[in-house]
Amino acid sequence: MTFKSNKVGHSNYFWFTTVYTKTNTSRRKRLWRQLRRMHTLIDSPREVGGDFNVIVSPNEKKGGRPHTLSKSIDFINCMDDCGLFDTNFTSNTFTWCNNRKKRKRISKRLDRVITNQEWFDKFSYCRVDHLPKIELDHNMILFQNTSDNMNFIKYFRYLNFMSDQDEYHDIVKKCWEEDIEGNLMWRLQSKLKNLAHTLNKWSRDTIGDVFDTIKHMEETLQIEEEEYENDDLDLNRMALHKAQADYIRWLKTQDSILRQKARVKWAEEGDTNSKYFYNIIKGRRRTAQIFRIKYSEGNWMVDSNYIAQAAIDYFSNFSQPEVSSDMSILRYLEDRITDQHNDMLRECPSEEEIKSAIFFIDPNSSAGPDDFNGHFFSIFLGGDKG
Repeated sequence: MTFKSNKVGHSNYFWFTTVYTKTNTSRRKRLWRQLRRMHTLIDSPREVGGDFNVIVSPNEKKGGRPHTLSKSIDFINCMDDCGLFDTNFTSNTFTWCNNRKKRKRISKRLDRVITNQEWFDKFSYCRVDHLPKIELDHNMILFQNTSDNMNFIKYFRYLNFMSDQDEYHDIVKKCWEEDIEGNLMWRLQSKLKNLAHTLNKWSRDTIGDVFDTIKHMEETLQIEEEEYENDDLDLNRMALHKAQADYIRWLKTQDSILRQKARVKWAEEGDTNSKYFYNIIKGRRRTAQIFRIKYSEGNWMVDSNYIAQAAIDYFSNFSQPEVSSDMSILRYLEDRITDQHNDMLRECPSEEEIKSAIFFIDPNSSAGPDDFNGHFFSIFLGGDKG
């Protein structure tokens, strides 16, 4: 059964499909064909939920004969063909049980909610709760969504495309030449912190939001194309070519950002896979969502504010175990490190060794606590731009 709905005062529609799948394999295939047919007709946010009478992996079954992948492959292929994703859930993994005792007891996750990418784009929060069974062999499912935009603190993270900007190297050089008092490690930490603050402000003021800029460039390019079609003057042609060049440049910047956030190392350089990178990023965000957390007293917290406070309380009270300062026990251990080895370990590394270690870091690695990744240090220490 499929419903078409929209929010009052909005023109965007949402599609809801409830299913009850037969246990017979041939009848299930009929439903898979119907879902594929609907996929070709619907390009709006779409949700499909109910009893599918099939599982997708062995860990969704407990008891009975071992599960074989051949029983799931038709459903998995249908989800892939329709662009449908499983939604994260809370509570017990299994939604059905035959209610038998001991060795004859079998539990499975037969009920689920699957949605398309447009649904995840529309709703910032999607959650499925497996409610307790009440005189049934199936759990009831509660599906919750919200499109409320929560305000998150955005911390600075170095983006690789920054090094391609004209002002970038002058900014880095100016920050690095500032005099800072203290030992070497303090000076390094302070300079990186000052540089992060400066690059963050420069990026906001000079570059702005790359994704908003691209939307604006698309509108500008459309206007230039219409003007050139109406009047093919050389001036209009030059304006169109300039708009196209600017648009391509910003697209490359967007692709660099998405490639870095997606952290896909095997993608060929030069390929533009924006949609693919978007899906990778959003998929990670879906799996990284925390829907509930168990507090110290054993209670489950489900409200986002309570979850955040519970995490703060835990790490605020976190203490390291006490370590004894009595080192006399070491005299019973046989010496394994010679004085020569000890001198080598304590020796300060040379500049070439430091450069070699830095250049060995993957340029697309995630940024560390100092907010900079391997790309920054390889460019900065390369010597070509100071």
